[in-house]
Amino acid sequence: MPIHSSTCIARLVRVAPWTLLAVGVVAQVAEPPVPEGKVAALQRILASTTRAAFRFATELRSDSQFVRATQGGKAKPVRTTGAQEAGCLYVVLPDDAGEVLRAGRRSLARIKKGKWVRRFDLDAEGAPLPFLFEPEIFFPAVLDTDLEYLRAEVGTLDDRPVEILTAHAEGEHARALTWSGALPAGEQAMMGVFRIGGGRVVRPKAEQEVDLAFFVDPASKRLLKIAMQLYSKAPGGAAGVFVAVGGAAQEEEPEEPEVDEKAPLRFEHGLPVRSRRIADGWLKVTFEVTFTEHDVARIDALDGAASAALGLGAK
Repeated sequence: MPIHSSTCIARLVRVAPWTLLAVGVVAQVAEPPVPEGKVAALQRILASTTRAAFRFATELRSDSQFVRATQGGKAKPVRTTGAQEAGCLYVVLPDDAGEVLRAGRRSLARIKKGKWVRRFDLDAEGAPLPFLFEPEIFFPAVLDTDLEYLRAEVGTLDDRPVEILTAHAEGEHARALTWSGALPAGEQAMMGVFRIGGGRVVRPKAEQEVDLAFFVDPASKRLLKIAMQLYSKAPGGAAGVFVAVGGAAQEEEPEEPEVDEKAPLRFEHGLPVRSRRIADGWLKVTFEVTFTEHDVARIDALDGAASAALGLGAK
């Protein structure tokens, strides 16, 4: 989706809420505080979206030393589509791996339009599921997180005007958001596991930062898109270090651009541009969710048998 947003490279004059006038390209300027009223309005939109009906599409990309050593230097994006209706979540899995239906703690899966079977975090053939966007987990977790709101701006999404609010969390707040299941944790979170004493499994507390950009239709006040970027680094960077033995040399991916951390943030597509070197052990995950068919989406795959198995009653 083409996205164009205002930039803070120019000297800017604020003439009205959500309105910026470029006067001349001179230097970066600090962003003004995001008005509390805009944050409150966004929180109401997020709360109302939690159980609303809509269709969605997601795309997840990751970059780390592990990805570069094992996947030819660049990871394949993981894409899903789905819908939510009346407390039920429907997801079409990537790579023809089938479909998933969830309602509360009950979960069904099928492949090639076959029979729905009970599965939990597995597809119909027993393979682990990719990260799934679950609105009833994501939105409450975001609303519970102490986010720092960095910027409010006007942009366009598919040639339609949007309001964009950008938020940030780091440290304990970022870990809480990730460990809640709202965001993909990345492979470092799965690899850095240690056993202590009598057998308790403890996950080391990685350095983490999360940026989220919320794209809102100013006319309908509906959420159109969420863009996220997650940076994490295991203690000492150990979980991000891998040695590839044999095989052809991999072409190195370009690093993140060098950014002066003391300068005002620069934004692209609603998200701040940060300098986090993969070679230094950082893992970067980007995740996008787009929303369509608000209030009218229907899950055609939810037949009578599936509805009964999920405890939703007769369809």
